[in-house]
Formats: sequence, structure tokens, C-alpha cells
Amino acid sequence: GAGSGKTLTLVRRVVCLVLRERRRAAAARESYRTVLALTFSRAAAREMKERLTQALGYGPQGYRVATFHAFGLSLAREFAEQVLGRRHDFTLASRKESAERLAAHVMTETAFWESSEAPTHKEALKIAGGLLSAIAKLKTTGASAEHASPAVRDAFAFHERENERLNTADMSDLVRWANEVAAAAGPELRSRHAHVLVDEFQDTSALQLSLATAVAPDGCVTVVGDDDQSIYGFQGAEVRNFQRFARGDAELAAVAGGAKRGARVVRLQRNYRSSSMIVEASCAVVRANKLRLKKEVFTTRDAGARVRVVSCRTTDVELDVVCAELRRALAAYGAAGRGGALDGPRVAVLYRTHNVGKAVRAALKKAKIPAYVCGLRQRQAVVLEVCGLLRCVANGRDDAAVERCVRALKVHGDEEPDDFVAALRRRFPRDGLLDALRAAAAEAAATKGQKRRAKTLGRLPDAVDTLRCRVAELPLRGVLTRCLTYLPSANIADRLLEDEDNELVEYADAIDRGAVVDDDDGAAAAPREGRRASPSEDERFANLRLWIDRVVAALDEDGDLDQAPSAGRVFVGTIHQSKGREYDYVLVCRVNNLSLIHISEPTRQEAISYAVFCLK
Repeated sequence: GAGSGKTLTLVRRVVCLVLRERRRAAAARESYRTVLALTFSRAAAREMKERLTQALGYGPQGYRVATFHAFGLSLAREFAEQVLGRRHDFTLASRKESAERLAAHVMTETAFWESSEAPTHKEALKIAGGLLSAIAKLKTTGASAEHASPAVRDAFAFHERENERLNTADMSDLVRWANEVAAAAGPELRSRHAHVLVDEFQDTSALQLSLATAVAPDGCVTVVGDDDQSIYGFQGAEVRNFQRFARGDAELAAVAGGAKRGARVVRLQRNYRSSSMIVEASCAVVRANKLRLKKEVFTTRDAGARVRVVSCRTTDVELDVVCAELRRALAAYGAAGRGGALDGPRVAVLYRTHNVGKAVRAALKKAKIPAYVCGLRQRQAVVLEVCGLLRCVANGRDDAAVERCVRALKVHGDEEPDDFVAALRRRFPRDGLLDALRAAAAEAAATKGQKRRAKTLGRLPDAVDTLRCRVAELPLRGVLTRCLTYLPSANIADRLLEDEDNELVEYADAIDRGAVVDDDDGAAAAPREGRRASPSEDERFANLRLWIDRVVAALDEDGDLDQAPSAGRVFVGTIHQSKGREYDYVLVCRVNNLSLIHISEPTRQEAISYAVFCLK
């Protein structure tokens, strides 16, 4: 159940298993195996590492905490050539860049057109976004593209060809590839781990469950989750995984190379977090879930305030009510942080879709209500520019990153960016975009009267060459700082770098001080004595790719880099972006869209109109 101490239970089990494995290894006089803890989100991984560090101390302690995607990425890099037939130095492409690439394909292929006229760039981006969602669903569920629609099959084939050509990959490739690695090297991977644990199990897909069992010794798997909180079905999450795991599954047994067996089920039913009113209200909703495991959630806390349902005639009236309620909530709860992990906003306004969020953000801005907006596009764009330039440094064949930098650095001059790139490709069809820019700049330099154009064309290649030298000389934070000097939006990015709580900085510093082995692994570790002060050039470029992977994963996961929004501000974001966070006062907008709520009485739909206010 929610607030029942699931993560604490999992952390204490990790500590117990680590100590048990140490005793076993000491008695056998051999190296101890790793206890692997897999989580769904970076926030959950970070929280677990902090708790484990408090319990076991800094440094290598015989455990590893990683998200599924980070673990999949490490396996994909390790076995890229051997199993996957790919180069190990591939980079992760962000969804936005993949959409731009696919949109260009959509505009040239009549099969995607809804009329006889080619779609505009904006329309093509919308079509490409839908196609990418379909492609990601195929990859996360492990389904074959053969049974998809012709348009999706065509887009899937184009997308995979481009990824291979550019040496890039999607976030949705990582778990799929990790399963391929586990199928080919299962015994070796199982020998590395003493036990595998999974947090937030309700958010796992069938492929993620298969991966967790495939890399664990037979029967040494523990999962923790709450089926009532399963809200990621659109990303392939399978609430049926609970039944498969609890009762035993022949397919999972075959993957793990062991015998079919059921699992011991322990129910944590006491809620320590919320008032009895909140607990009873939520239980009344989720009891209608057809696939729900049997449990009776309860709390011994006071009744607290009632859940309030406010019906509004129009969306404008709703926004006025939202602003009025937020002012009252901030006066009561938002004055100061609570310290520790719970420091930050104590009031939140949530909604289901980003379209609703636009109206909410505009209303809060007009009412001058201080807010922290999760996934703010201005931050995303700046971070993608920084990441794009460094991707060109790490992988010169990454044409998607080169295209982004052509726009960011204004290399196209007075021409339209798309026309400039198309002309460049026609002029130098055998070269990648970066090499084509070098060749075009050299031609212009050799032509009388083209000195200024040569300088413009050479802006990106020169920046990439300079930064490659800096990677070999400077710590990662220094490379980021130097990178900003080439970007027109450097003033915004510079403010991000000045924020010590920004993951952009935090992770670069962790890599610089030698506290990171791979993504999401050991970020809480302290610098080790005797570590070389100056890593080799290959290690520095590997560190750069590691940082890029982290940033792209952050943006793809929740649209933002985790910053520490200050207390006294309202958290504004989707229900999914609020996962793993806690507030004293929560306002949920537009709940007349009931797709996330199970109601057993159809007549109740009219009564629930626009906003619900919940007190923790």
C-alpha cells in the first residue's frame, strides 16, 4: 500500500543481503558478489542510494543501485560488438531530435500524408510524435513491427536505419538490448549477482521483469510495489507482472534457467503517511480495479481534513478557483521547507496532460503565484543545445546533434536551416554533416570574397575540434563551461551551471571526482584514495558519453533535470511527474477526465467536474 514503508523495507533487505554475502564470501575466501537493486526512476535510485550510504557508508559496499535503463545501457555498451553488432560508443538520441529526424521523412513520403498536399513542419512533427510513441511501445513491450500498421512499419524501419547510420539509440532500446545480452550471456551475468531486487514493481514492463529474473541466481529475486499505483501502462508497464511473479511463470523460469516456482508474498498494509480521510477516499476508488491484489490498507493517524470536490461551470472559473486555493495553501503550508529529503515545495497543482498545464501555468503567472514548473521548455531547449554540442564532440557521426547545433550556432546564416542542411547533403552526399561542413568551409576559404562565409561554416567544426582538445585537458565541469561560450543562449545555461543542486552540474562533478563508475551506479560514493588525478583521454571521452547519457535519460524520463525547487513555491506538473514526491496540500485539476480513476457508479461522472483538493 501507499506510504507503508516499502522502500525502507527494500533498503533494509539490501543491507541484510550485503552483510550475508560478505560473510559467505569471507568463509569461502572468494570475492563477494553484488546485490543489484533496480528502480524505475532516477529519483527512486537516488533516494535508495542515500539511504544505503547512511546504513553501509561510502565506497564500494557490495551493492549496486541503478534504473532499468541505466543497467540496460551498461550491458549494451559492454556487449555491443559481441552480442548486438553495434559500436560501443553509441549515443542516446533525445525524443525531440528523433522526432525532427522522422518529421523530415514524413514530409517526403506521401504514405504519411492526410491529403494530397505535404504537411507543414508543425504537422509533420505531430505525426512523427505519434509514430515515435508507437515505435517506443513496440520496443518496450517486445512486440514485432510486422503486425503494426504500414505507416508504423515504414517509420520503424526508417528510424532503425537512421539510428544505425548515426550510431545512436533510443531509451526504449536499452531494456530490449539488455534482454538480448542476458539471453546470450545469462550464466556470466547471474554469476555476478548474489540477489536482485526491484523497487516500484508496478511500473515494470514484461521485458523489465524478464531482465530482472534473467540476471538473478535462481530464486534470488525480491520485488516491492503497489498495484494500486500502476499508472505507466502507456509506457508498457504491466500490472499483471504481480500475478506472474507471485504465482510462478514458466516463461520467467526458462529465462532465468531455473524451475518454475511461486513467490512468498508479504503485505505492508499500514499507511504511515496520510490521514485516514485520504486513505479511505483512495481505497474507495481503487477497490474497483479488476486486477487488484487482495489487501486492506489502513492508518492509525487522525481523520484529517475531508477530500473536497469542487465543481466549476467553465475552465476559466476553475482556474480562478485554483489560484484562490493556492494562495490559501501557500499561506498555510508554503512558508518554509521541512528540511532533509522533504525540503522544497509543500503545495502542488497536478494535471494529467500537458495541454491542461499550459492553461494552469498561464493562470499562475497572471496571478503572480510563485511556481516551479517541471519540464519547463526553456530549460529543456538550453540543456539540449549544450548536450547536442557535446554529442558532436563525442560522436562526429551524430547528424541529428549536428543539425541541432547548426540551428543553435546559426551556421545556416540567412538561409532556412532545413534548406541549408538539405543543400549541404546534396553537395557532399558521401560525408556526414560535420565533415560536409568542414569541406564546405574549406571550399569557401579557397574562394575569393567568401572569407566571412567560410568563418560561418567553420563555426561548428572549429567548436567541436576545440572542445575535443578541452575534453583531453579539462575536468568535465570545465568542458561544460567552455561549451557555453559557443551558444547564443549561454546566459540561461550559465545560470543552470551556477545552481549547485542542478543535476547538470551535480553529475559532472561526481564524474570529475571519480565517484561514478557508470550511470546511476555509485553516485553516492566518496572519492577513493589513490585514484589517478588525471584519467586517460579514452576515459575522459567515456566520461563525457556517460554524462550525455544521463542528461538525455533525464529529459526523456520526466522532461527535466532534477533541480531543488525552493520552499514557498508551488510545484506544477503532471501526475506522472509528481511520482515519488510528497506534499502537504495537493490540488488536482480537470478530473472530469476520468481515465485515471476507476468509478463503479457511472452516475458519479457528472458529480466530479473539475478540481479536487486533498490535504495530506
